[in-house]
Amino acid sequence: MNAAKRFVLICGLCLFPLVFLTPAQEKSSTTGKDLFKQNCRVCHSKDSAQGEYSPLSLIQDQWKKFFTTKFASTHKDVRLPGQEKKLLETLTPEQLKTLQKYCIDHAADSEQPQTCSG
Repeated sequence: MNAAKRFVLICGLCLFPLVFLTPAQEKSSTTGKDLFKQNCRVCHSKDSAQGEYSPLSLIQDQWKKFFTTKFASTHKDVRLPGQEKKLLETLTPEQLKTLQKYCIDHAADSEQPQTCSG
């Protein structure tokens, strides 16, 4: 086997784990409730320093205002436990919209308020 083929083979074997064995987020759900549990509840649970928040914590207009005017600035440096990337770097625009919709749809003044506990 010549050196070029050997180099390609070694590079392929080294990169294999990076392609197929990604962090736990590869199995993360795209439902609003699961996104909230995975990305919000971990820092905003009962007795947390950042305060306890769930969709039920605010009314719909407050959630809308939060996501349009405050979310990016208040979470710009947030890293989830065990993550190297910042939260805003890991959430896709679609996930952020799903998360926002979940919070608004289950706010305190909605037809189906939720705490997202458990």
